[in-house]
Amino acid sequence: MFGYSLACLNACLVFGNKNSASACFDGDDDGGCPPGTIYDDLDLSTWNASVATSLTILSAGISSSFTVNPVETYGRRFVVLYNNCFYLFGAALAASGNIYLLFLGRFITGIGVGVTSTVIPILLSEITLSEHRGTITTMHTVGIVSGIFCAPVVGYFFVTYVNHGWQFVQAFSCIPVLLMTLFSAYVVESPKWLLFVKKDRIKAKEILLLLRVDTSQIDEEVSYMEIYLYLYMQYIYVYSCIVLSIGLYGIDR
Repeated sequence: MFGYSLACLNACLVFGNKNSASACFDGDDDGGCPPGTIYDDLDLSTWNASVATSLTILSAGISSSFTVNPVETYGRRFVVLYNNCFYLFGAALAASGNIYLLFLGRFITGIGVGVTSTVIPILLSEITLSEHRGTITTMHTVGIVSGIFCAPVVGYFFVTYVNHGWQFVQAFSCIPVLLMTLFSAYVVESPKWLLFVKKDRIKAKEILLLLRVDTSQIDEEVSYMEIYLYLYMQYIYVYSCIVLSIGLYGIDR
């Protein structure tokens, strides 16, 4: 979802033989424009096209900055699943065929992209063993790049050969969302979050039993997580005290 949603609009910004967007406006075939280009349906200026593509990055940057609080409050799984709503509504609006809804849809999609870029690496790192963590997070990056690669491939066929194909390209962002919703039962919560926030050792252990091939070390792993979280809280406490002391000292001076 992440990579495809980022690149799917760019694949539809295709000119004709005259290398001009205006030659494609209103479905004009004199410029040799492909039948599925976005310029056949929307009279996008260079500025409009730039805004439409940039809005996703802008909203992604904003949403990623505000993701930490809901992730810590409601859990990684909750945020991942409900974040699908942004992808779903964003794709539907972007494919509607209206320039203003296109802008709105790309902005909403960007919110989903920003949340995904923050919460997925956290969840993956917290459910995998340390020796596999690098491999898993690398596969996540490969998945993002694969999505970026798929967008122009899909765009080529639909923009080149299908009338209004750009709308299909935008709407296809819904497919991964629907698949994730269908298999949502297999999206697990972070055992670290369950220990740290919910104080639910039993549920955390149940999730680790589902994830681990070798279950003989589950109790030790849970105990290690509890020790790590305790030390982390002590570090936060000490750090906060130091910062507060420095601040009070500065005020007194």
